[in-house]
Amino acid sequence: MKPRLVYVGLFLLTAAVLCIELLQMRLLSFMLWHHLAYMVISMALLGLGAGGALLAARAEKILLRWESWLAALAAAAGVATVAAFALTSRVGLDTFDLSGWDYVALALYYAVLAVPFLFAGLALAIVFTVWVDRIGRVYFVDLAGSALGCYLFYFLIEPLGAPRALVLMAALLAVAGVLFSLGSGSQTLRRVTVGVAVLLTAAVPLADDLVPASPAGTKTLAEMMTLDGARIVGTRWTPIARIDVLEADESAHLFLPGWSGDSMKVVTVDGD
Repeated sequence: MKPRLVYVGLFLLTAAVLCIELLQMRLLSFMLWHHLAYMVISMALLGLGAGGALLAARAEKILLRWESWLAALAAAAGVATVAAFALTSRVGLDTFDLSGWDYVALALYYAVLAVPFLFAGLALAIVFTVWVDRIGRVYFVDLAGSALGCYLFYFLIEPLGAPRALVLMAALLAVAGVLFSLGSGSQTLRRVTVGVAVLLTAAVPLADDLVPASPAGTKTLAEMMTLDGARIVGTRWTPIARIDVLEADESAHLFLPGWSGDSMKVVTVDGD
């Protein structure tokens, strides 16, 4: 594989991974409670570390066809990113009201959301191992891509919203897989990675349906949305919060009992 393919693919891979980590933190701040959003850090470390451990245990088998593994892992990380949040966003979890099944759901969150980082961690471990004689350049590209990912988070979340930005970054992982596949010599793998990249890119406009972020049941937004006539009239994702504006007509003045008026609006930050 030509060095420039490795460098560009690695750059896109690390940019997408860091941006995804920050987007997951934003999504979980809204879906759960904000203090649990930082479990993303532990899930990322778990996945990345497990990838390195897996390579150490299966080095001979994996490194024998490392080019194909790189391409497949990058594309798989993209698919797993969308699939993980598509699943967890449909599994109800409220960490302020844990009982029975909720502990299973919390374990599921950890297990599923760590999978994309596992694939990415194994891909990074392969690059660092195979290109150890160029580790200075490889690590520079790794850090530069990671830095770009943080800026991508900042510039993408407001115009796109967290779900669409997440799917876009998943597509970027698949694009990294396409670049890696160019050096694998496998036409089938190349077609598969291109197909995954195209499908994920096409799914960006559908992200709000694929990843339907909903607030925990004990949050104000969830409680107020159960009132008759209550409706969300504005939503905005920012790097520090999701802002929602709810509106209700006179029949739904339970927003603030005892107040009167023709209409009422309530602003929530991360659903509360």
